[in-house]
Formats: sequence, C-alpha cells, structure tokens
Amino acid sequence: MSTPDIAGVPAVTPGMRPLNVTRGTLARYGGQVRDWLPRGRSLPEETWARRHRAVLILLWLHVAAVFLFAPLTGHDALHGATEASVVAAAALAASWRRWSRTMRAAAASFGLVTASAMFVHLSGGYIEAHFHFFVMIGVITLYQDWLPFRPRPSRNHSGGAYPKRLMNSIACS
Repeated sequence: MSTPDIAGVPAVTPGMRPLNVTRGTLARYGGQVRDWLPRGRSLPEETWARRHRAVLILLWLHVAAVFLFAPLTGHDALHGATEASVVAAAALAASWRRWSRTMRAAAASFGLVTASAMFVHLSGGYIEAHFHFFVMIGVITLYQDWLPFRPRPSRNHSGGAYPKRLMNSIACS
C-alpha cells in the first residue's frame, strides 16, 4: 500500500508502474514532433500564389466590411470611407506584382490587422471585436513567414489618452 501525499491521494496508484523515460524514447518522440514542425523554407511558388490570392480576396472583402460596418455603429459614410481606404491601400500594395512575395505578404498582413483595428475602433472598443485579431493571425500564418507578423497599425495597446477608444469598459483599459 502506498502512502498518501499531502492532498490525501496516493503518490503511486497501486498496480501502476512509474514512467520510465529514457534518452532513446525522448529522441524518438522528439524526432517525430520535429517532423511536424515547419522547416523554415519558403513555400513553393504555386502554393504561395494560391494562398495569397485567397488572402487578397479576404482583404478586399474587409474593405467593404469596414465601409459597411461604420454606419451600423453610428459613424457617417465619410468616416467609413476613410477607414476603409486605409485597408484598400494595403490591398492595392499587396496586389502590386513588382514587390517581392515577402513585401506583398507583409502588406496583406498589415491590411488584415488594420481592418481588425478598424473594427475595434468602429465598435467603440467592444471586447468581442478584438477576437477578429486572433482570427486574422490564423490567416496570416498561411504565409509561413515571419515578416508578415511584424507590421502593426499601432505601437502599443494602451489607448494612450483615449482608453475608451480602445476598450468599451474602463475596467479593461
């Protein structure tokens, strides 16, 4: 019979063997995990082009969504057009074929994250609108590149002198 630990639960359950982990076991499982991880190489051109096309379609849909979301949240059409134009500029830059793949991916990523920021702003800082950022991070990972994660529309998330523009609850700011 085993002795109970502090919580009264036996430290070793009767009939169970202690886990025996050897270096060979760790190396074998570590190798299998490593096989699932990205290698850090660029995507093949056709794969990248297909994914970029999908991201561009999504980005242009965000241009329309930002424009249409503004009046739904009490903002005028000019406000919506101004905010949507920033996302449209990123979509145009991401479409420019003279730029490298990395620069086009960075422009598209900037546009998606900026659209997220616009939704948060237009919603009055609703916490639920912040979830759009998380979804866009998942989309950006399709590029399998680090640079697209670098651009962002603001340097901090503090709200500065206007915390209510970032979060609709003062307890969150």
